[in-house]
Amino acid sequence: MSTCSSFTSKSDEELTASGGETENAQVEIENALVDAIEELYDKRMKATALQAVNKILSKSVMTEFVEKRQETLASHAEKYVKKGQQKELELSTKLMSLLFIQLGTDSSRLFSELKPTLMARLRDTSLNPSSRASCITALGLLTFVAADSPDTMDLMETLEAFFYFTDSKLDGIISASLSAWSLLLSAVQTPSRNKLIHEVLPKLKKSLGHNNVDVRIAAGETIALVCEVLNADTDDIYPFDEICTMLEALVADSSKRHAKKDRAQQRSAIRDVLHYIRDGQELEECVKFGQETLDIDCWSRRVQYNYIRTILGGGTNAHLQSNEFVREVFDLGKVLPADFKLEKGSRSERNYYNSLAAKARTKARSVHRDKRADVY
Repeated sequence: MSTCSSFTSKSDEELTASGGETENAQVEIENALVDAIEELYDKRMKATALQAVNKILSKSVMTEFVEKRQETLASHAEKYVKKGQQKELELSTKLMSLLFIQLGTDSSRLFSELKPTLMARLRDTSLNPSSRASCITALGLLTFVAADSPDTMDLMETLEAFFYFTDSKLDGIISASLSAWSLLLSAVQTPSRNKLIHEVLPKLKKSLGHNNVDVRIAAGETIALVCEVLNADTDDIYPFDEICTMLEALVADSSKRHAKKDRAQQRSAIRDVLHYIRDGQELEECVKFGQETLDIDCWSRRVQYNYIRTILGGGTNAHLQSNEFVREVFDLGKVLPADFKLEKGSRSERNYYNSLAAKARTKARSVHRDKRADVY
């Protein structure tokens, strides 16, 4: 079943630095960011300032402006991850993610500077589990944006260790680890990834029976991505029969030990996983933003979209429209001109643009396949 949704809201339009805004509005946003950065130096205002910076960076695309202030922003974020209280730490890990989404792949140097701090805090068992989970989310995004294959594989192996956690207090860490691991699997291209997949599948299977609904859903969606990768990489057929039986049980779950809301959420998410693995039914989803549409037709794209949307929230559409890095991730082609207008009734214009977008996606996928073919 094909579904298409739009997440545009008035607040997005008010804060988004896109082609439709006036120059004065853009200046106001930049001034607001400068003011918020200045307040980061005030210990009494740091949490409020971090919230303000994060809100602006999530709603507005301002890559060039951020590039000039990346050292300042990264320095503040790192300081509060090292020494901040829980709220400040978690706001700072989100700031790191937003900074990398703004900068894109030109952030490899910052990655090498920030990774050790995030890894140290992740491994600190005295830290609040929620804060450790926020470090995982940031590490996943930063690695996805800026790391090479060895760094990516190293983090994936680190995250796997959390899949076996059983303490209910650590459910957020498990769920975050599964989501980050999936994000990295969706992008990594190494000869050893199939070996890694076969090693991790038993852990994922066990996670399907976890007590926490978020963990069960994350495990199911990760397994769907694993199946997709195996289908693309090899002709070998992995025996998913036992997993399908477990998925069928989750879809039919009526146990009162699970909350009704959790069962409904689980049924909706796991049904898609089951239909893909058991029946070969592909995803058919789309997201409308402005005059464009993002097709979510595979699990790697759904994983990437959900992860980025978790960080950007209501600003996701703004970044789909105007952020070059985000558009590159989703094969959307170049940013449309600010004065680009597509008349609703102009079918020829719409077909022309859709043709250009399709060619851009095809070209990007060809490059992607070429890179994979170069791996030995």
